[in-house]
Amino acid sequence: MNVLTIPSLNELIEYFNKYRTSIISIGAITVAAFGVGIYLYFSQIKQEESAQQALSEVLAEYNRAFESPELWQDVEIGTKTGHRQYPRSALAPFFLGLQSEALLQQNKQDEALALMKDMTAKLSKSSPLYYLYQIKLARITLHNDDKAIQKEGLEQLVQLAQNQKNPQQDEALYYLGLYYDSQDQKDKAQEVRQQLKQLQEQYKEKEVVSPWALL
Repeated sequence: MNVLTIPSLNELIEYFNKYRTSIISIGAITVAAFGVGIYLYFSQIKQEESAQQALSEVLAEYNRAFESPELWQDVEIGTKTGHRQYPRSALAPFFLGLQSEALLQQNKQDEALALMKDMTAKLSKSSPLYYLYQIKLARITLHNDDKAIQKEGLEQLVQLAQNQKNPQQDEALYYLGLYYDSQDQKDKAQEVRQQLKQLQEQYKEKEVVSPWALL
């Protein structure tokens, strides 16, 4: 049958009979593939709903832990379980972020740092929380007991504070100023505060108020 011409009804019947098995097989495969796609789609939705519920429960425990520090171990276990159950969920990195915080609250610095590095590596740069967690990573790194790691954290925080594309630039400047104050580097602290003040002036033009500039 010439595919460039319009076939007659008899030609179509003859063609179908000749390739009946192949046509039915292709149709079955197409239907099966469509069915699998639908199943995976709804399975993913179900997984995301379950992950969201698990994360909500962990967040509730996380908030309670600030009042009852003995709960930090429970938060650690809950976040570890959540990430293990939903590793492919869009929320998976946030289980790692909360687990890192729980470890930090238990003075497990190295474990907390490793998890936060893992979390930020998995978090999409397009996420509105990307820079927030980059700042968190820099702060955890900066407050490590190892001097070499502290230096790495300071470099990270300086880069974030000078990055004009960072929507949390004001937060990075605030924590950088606090660090310089803690190290009695008053000139650098004053320079950073001046940068934060200038940034706030830019925000005012956009009718935005920086909460970090008010602290």
